[in-house]
Amino acid sequence: MSDLRSVRFVRMWLKGFTGPVVLRFGTLDLVRGDWRRYTQPLNTAQTSSTNTSVDVSTVNILENENRIPINYKLPPGVVREQLNNFNTVIRQNEQSLSLRVQDLEPKDLMGVYKNIDVDMRQYKRIKMFIHAESIPNRTPLPGEGSKEDFDKRMVAFMRIGTDMTENYYQIEVPLKPTPYNEGVSNNLSADDVWQPESNSIDIPLSLLTGAKAKAIQNPSLLGATYFDEELNPIDEFTAISSLPGNKKYKIAVRGNPTLGQVRTLMVGVKNPSESPGDYLHGEVWFNELRLAEIDTQGGWASVAELDANLADFATINLNGNISTVGFGNIDQIPNQRNQDDTRGYGINTNVNVGQLLPKKWGVQLPLSYSFAEEFVTPKYDPFYQDLKLQDRLDNSPDQVTTDAIRKQAVSQSQQKSINLVGVRKQRGPDQRKDFFDIENFDLSYAYNEEKRSDYEIEDYSFKNLRMGAGYQYGFKPLSIEPFSKLSFINTKSYLQWLSAININPIPASVSISTNVNRTFNSQQFREVFLEGVDAGQQLALPKLQQRNYMFDWMFTLNHNLTKSLRLDFTASSKNIVRNYYFEDTSDIKKVNQELDIWDGLWDVGDPNQFSQRIGLTYNLPFRLLPLVNFIDGTYSYSGDFNWQRGSESLNEVEDEFGNVLGVVNTIQNANTHNLSTTFNFQKIYRALKLEKNTGSRDRKSIQTQLTNSLIGLVTTLKRVLVTYSENNGTVLPGYTQNIGFLGTSNPGLSFALGSQSDIRYEAAKRGWLTEFPSYNGQFTQVQNTDLTYSAEVSFLEGLQLDISGNRSLSENRGENYIITDASYNALNPKTFGNFEISTILINTAFGSGTVDDQSFEDLKANRLIIARRLANERGLDPTNVDADGFPVGYGKINQAVLIPAFLAAYSGQSPKTVPLTATRETPLPNWALQYTGLMKTKLFKKHFQRFSIAHGYRASHTLNNYQTNLNYDQTQLDQLDQGGNFLNETLYTNINLVEQFNPLVKVDFELKNSFQFSTEIKKDRALALSLDNNLLTETSGKELTVGVGYRLKSVPFRTNFGGKRTTLKGDINIKGDLSVRDNITIVRNLDLLNNQVTAGQRLWSLKLSADYALSRNLTALFFYDHTFSKFAISTAFPQTNIRSGVTLRYNFGN
Repeated sequence: MSDLRSVRFVRMWLKGFTGPVVLRFGTLDLVRGDWRRYTQPLNTAQTSSTNTSVDVSTVNILENENRIPINYKLPPGVVREQLNNFNTVIRQNEQSLSLRVQDLEPKDLMGVYKNIDVDMRQYKRIKMFIHAESIPNRTPLPGEGSKEDFDKRMVAFMRIGTDMTENYYQIEVPLKPTPYNEGVSNNLSADDVWQPESNSIDIPLSLLTGAKAKAIQNPSLLGATYFDEELNPIDEFTAISSLPGNKKYKIAVRGNPTLGQVRTLMVGVKNPSESPGDYLHGEVWFNELRLAEIDTQGGWASVAELDANLADFATINLNGNISTVGFGNIDQIPNQRNQDDTRGYGINTNVNVGQLLPKKWGVQLPLSYSFAEEFVTPKYDPFYQDLKLQDRLDNSPDQVTTDAIRKQAVSQSQQKSINLVGVRKQRGPDQRKDFFDIENFDLSYAYNEEKRSDYEIEDYSFKNLRMGAGYQYGFKPLSIEPFSKLSFINTKSYLQWLSAININPIPASVSISTNVNRTFNSQQFREVFLEGVDAGQQLALPKLQQRNYMFDWMFTLNHNLTKSLRLDFTASSKNIVRNYYFEDTSDIKKVNQELDIWDGLWDVGDPNQFSQRIGLTYNLPFRLLPLVNFIDGTYSYSGDFNWQRGSESLNEVEDEFGNVLGVVNTIQNANTHNLSTTFNFQKIYRALKLEKNTGSRDRKSIQTQLTNSLIGLVTTLKRVLVTYSENNGTVLPGYTQNIGFLGTSNPGLSFALGSQSDIRYEAAKRGWLTEFPSYNGQFTQVQNTDLTYSAEVSFLEGLQLDISGNRSLSENRGENYIITDASYNALNPKTFGNFEISTILINTAFGSGTVDDQSFEDLKANRLIIARRLANERGLDPTNVDADGFPVGYGKINQAVLIPAFLAAYSGQSPKTVPLTATRETPLPNWALQYTGLMKTKLFKKHFQRFSIAHGYRASHTLNNYQTNLNYDQTQLDQLDQGGNFLNETLYTNINLVEQFNPLVKVDFELKNSFQFSTEIKKDRALALSLDNNLLTETSGKELTVGVGYRLKSVPFRTNFGGKRTTLKGDINIKGDLSVRDNITIVRNLDLLNNQVTAGQRLWSLKLSADYALSRNLTALFFYDHTFSKFAISTAFPQTNIRSGVTLRYNFGN
């Protein structure tokens, strides 16, 4: 075992008994100890002693009050803390750290330490009680004897610092041992035990920092520097008797410790003798280490601000702030208050300079300017963090040193900003509008600069320059209609579409914008100033610079080619400017650090990213054709192209054969097709005169009613809406060519306009793709299609049927590639996709839904029928079957068998005719039905405010995350997997069927007396067939809801507020809903007779609410929700939840 961090057991044994012994074992306790013995040498000149023994323990008042030879006493002035716990008063135990040392060699030190994190700078003194005593039967500790004995006293030391060996303060005090009579209990007083006049540590912390200030005058701080109590330099082993002061303190400083961040604390003992053989044996107690006399000096802060408005010409804001050391919130302790002086000021102004120019010029010139500066002077020096900065400045030997100390200590920041945004000339009210007018242009300019310096950074500069220019002009349309004035066309309805032919040769609008965006960042780290170190001998730290220069442009064209056809085109480029690079004689690019942000301002750089988009929107002209004018259609197309420059850091990548990767850009494109068509069949009915007779006097006659009924049946279909959208995209990495003109030269006009024609092989043939053998960029193609339709059908008056359906397909195809001899070779092509389509499952919707389900049995039986159909299509021998009777290659767990069998079983189709594919082409309709026709009868009109019956049905068929089978090979179609099944081209993880009757039936009505009633039945189920483990998970649910409500109108509410009686009136709306829902989840196994219920519950819910509108603004609401659930499995317990409360809502608006 290497240490105590891996202790697995503790074993104890006793031996050496000469007779029978009775042992009574109490408790074995592990006591936590924060103090650890330091096992490394503390005196670098002294090797670690192998003879010194050190025992670390504790002594306390409860266990050692009658200790022999010296009893334990509380230190003078220390009182045990009293805890009041109900009717019991408990005094906490008080204890000390005990260090028992034997055979401590001359010049040697032994100590214990702990890790802390304390800021001591706000305290004035550090104190600690120390007790020393001799060990019985060993050489007594030197005490009050001769001067020689006095100089050999055992010394207690305390180290505080950032570490224990290189950066610390050390306080040493010689110890006077407490005398005692051996073998008896010495009942000593607290003063006799602790002898605070001789043994305690009680020194000002300024003594430590004063010693440090003396020590840093030394050119080197590598060794420990010792001082006496009067801060006179001494040797480490200077005779104790020669030291000034009563307690003969020694103060040592090593390295650069700080009282502002004390991380380690060590206490221990030291043998001050230099004579060989002067070993010390003793026990020392350390107690009540504490900081005293906190510095409560406060500070102050002030903020001033002045705002001025010069009419509508300018606004000016002046502000200033100051905060001194010691300032803080009232709830902050001294250590949390400000430790620096902060002074700052700023100015912000906005000026409309255009008002200084003649008004008829119409010039807009808004100028904004801001300037801010802040100075932060710390209380303590940033390097010597416990020395006050002012003390260092006062004690510096010369003005050069003073300036150097102040410069690195004071933090300064400066921000400056000037902006001109929206500079333009306004067009006059009577001025003619031309495309070359200066009013079509606008300019912008913004410059921001920040400078900063602090202890770590000598000079930091951040500059940002943004300039922009824009041009925008809208043309007056010019529509040319060549056939509009031909009279014979206007008189023929079937030729009216010719009169609508038009063309507009002038674009609607053109806009061009350019932007310069440059960021320059320069940073120089500071070389810390140290006394005694020649700054000229220090290596200069390099200046770090970062530049990000961008030049962007955008072109937009909007053109109404005809009144029905609109063209939108946008092209943009983001360029990187690298004018700060130059090549030296070694052909290595270097940065010219002398160039500023303004140099090469008109350099447009090289394209880094180019994008363009073209969009077409066309209103299909069905309305102009007499036979199809009941159709309204819109088609839109968008094509996107993007070129992205490759990373230059990859240009020099080489493989093991010396092939260089070079420039590899990425091109991608995309297109979108959207078609939306509406068929308004009511226009056809009106054209065919198929309209009900509702206005004639004989509308109540039998003949008229019969005619209207027939017309209603013929015109049931009112409206059909069909929408189709298709999104396609291609990403081709490894492209080595530049953009060309708008991407039309390379890779070609069709690709730039969004065409998805395959360019891989042509690009490889023309040398456009990298031939680097190890290139791993992936060619990707994406296709998303979505088809939806809806229809509005009305059979009878008040009977509304809404039909809808949808089909969506999403596929992502990707592959790596390699180019050999200008030929494209695909590597590991993969396809991932998702599919969803609306369907109808109503044939099996009302099955048992229990563990033994007929549909599931049909699924298992359908597998053999489907397998034989597949084998027959493949031309296999029907007599060649496996052990289960299935054709070889089409076993009972083959996905090609399971999916059609599953769809046939739960859709109610015949397994002999069901399609053998996993997807479907035609979305089947779902519907929502509502009937309100009963309100047309006299009986219902008399008693009911409203009455409706509703029914809805939705079902979907979903395939998630299917992918290409990488083991499938079209050249080896007879290849079998480990289960003896033919490999399928596509792998499906699961197939899902979801069905909802929402609702199955719903009745909702309200009586004339404001009584409301509704009831509905819902039914749903979800079927998930996992093709990985051949498990079918079926989750089904049924829900019955009954709701009632009643409105009490104008209920009075009397109040007496402030002695004034007031009557409020409002309606009370009472509602109540009771529902019960059954859920059950069954997992069915296709291979085993092991169908299990895995989840489910019966959930009862009661919801009551009442709201009282006391006024237009004040509403009171009471609610009560009670739910109870009983689970279908034994591992879950019933649950009851009750929520109730009252809410008052006041609307402060009108």
